[in-house]
Amino acid sequence: AMTRLTKSHHLHILSGDQASRVSALAKTLGIPATNAHGAMTPEEKESLVKSLGSTLYLGDGMNDTLAFAAATVSGTPVADRSLLDRRSDFLFTCPGLAFLPSLFSMARWRRQTVGLILAFTITYNIAAVLACVLGHMTPLAAAILMPLSSIFSLVIARRKLSVLKGQRSKVRDFNPWNNHQTSPVS
Repeated sequence: AMTRLTKSHHLHILSGDQASRVSALAKTLGIPATNAHGAMTPEEKESLVKSLGSTLYLGDGMNDTLAFAAATVSGTPVADRSLLDRRSDFLFTCPGLAFLPSLFSMARWRRQTVGLILAFTITYNIAAVLACVLGHMTPLAAAILMPLSSIFSLVIARRKLSVLKGQRSKVRDFNPWNNHQTSPVS
C-alpha cells in the first residue's frame, strides 16, 4: 500500500518526535527525507498543513488538533479517548495505512458519481423548464417524470458502484470488514 501511495501522492510525516526517528521512519516507508518533519510543535504542524494546500491529515494525539482544523480531511485511529475523534472527519481502527488506497478509490467514485448525477439533474431540469415554458408539460407528465428522474439518479449511482466493485476485485485491496493485512507502520 505504501509503495502505491508514495508514487501517487506527496506524503509527509509531521511529528513532535526527534528528527532522527522521523527520518528513519520516512526512509523505511520510502518517503523523501525532505518530507520528514520532526520536532514540530502543534503550531508548526498547522502552518505546514496550510502551506500544502488540499490535504488529508492522519493523527493520533492532542498535538494534532490544530493540523486537523487546517487540513481538508482528517482521520484518526483514536476513538472514544479524546476530543480528537470528534474533530476528525473519519475514524479508522485497522492497523497501519493499508486502508488508504480504498479510501482514495471511494473518494474518486463519490466525486465522479456526484458529478454525473449533477450533470443529469441540471440537464433534466433545463429540459423540464423548457417543456413547461413551451406548454408541453402536463401535470400527469410532471408527476411521472419526477420520480423517474430520482430513479435514474439512483441507477447512475448503482452503476458507478458496480464499476468501483469491479475495479477493486482486480486489485488486492483493503477490505475494512475483513482485514488481515499488516502494514509497515505501527
